[in-house]
Amino acid sequence: MAGLVKKLIGGRRSSNRPGSTEFDRAVTKFRQVEGLSRRVYKDTKRCTEAIASASKAGQKLGNDLANSPVVQQTDLKETAEEFRDTMKEMAILADQLRKHEQKTVIEPMKKFTQIFPGVDKAVRKRDQKMAECEKLQTKVEKLKRRSSQQTSKLEATQCSLARCKPEFEKLDLQLNQEVPQLYEGRIDYFEACFEALIRSQMQYYEECDDLLERLEANMHGDDEDMSDDAVERRSQEQLSAIKALSIVASN
Repeated sequence: MAGLVKKLIGGRRSSNRPGSTEFDRAVTKFRQVEGLSRRVYKDTKRCTEAIASASKAGQKLGNDLANSPVVQQTDLKETAEEFRDTMKEMAILADQLRKHEQKTVIEPMKKFTQIFPGVDKAVRKRDQKMAECEKLQTKVEKLKRRSSQQTSKLEATQCSLARCKPEFEKLDLQLNQEVPQLYEGRIDYFEACFEALIRSQMQYYEECDDLLERLEANMHGDDEDMSDDAVERRSQEQLSAIKALSIVASN
């Protein structure tokens, strides 16, 4: 980002023109907003896509378990079907989250990033006009030091400078007024997007939590939940019993 700012305006920071430093700082801050805006847009999109992918994977897992021969004609069949149905409901919630964030966060952020090319173009035009003025001013000073034979050329250069200077001043004034306004305007714009993002995420995870609590209640009923250690011991006992079978032990 610093390199881009240097490319656009850094080469003229030696200018003694009043306010040039303030303008440089305003553009630098706006460049920082530009970089952050693009990252937030991409990260929000990736986050939403990751949630959608995870929900699809969970839904596939639920379908595979419910249709697996392992649970058919066993007490696990009902639990597997409940898990499948829960994963399906969570996938619906994830799709609702994706659509909501697309409308309230991703699209507004994308629209905001689309203003930067126009600002870049305006800054470049200003810098080009400033360079043109500086070049003409240098030429005028050189011609003044030469003989009177250069009078016609001096007058022509002074006329070009007189035309160029107001054009630069107009661009400079406009950008000095509007770049800070754009920077300050980010607050109200981003606030609505971020609040929508937080609310949608909270609602999604709360509803997912409710679905998982319902599934857990159906699985255990009034029984106390088994700890991780108890689950591990139970699995190890079953695995040991399976390994003790002659058909397994023979291998």
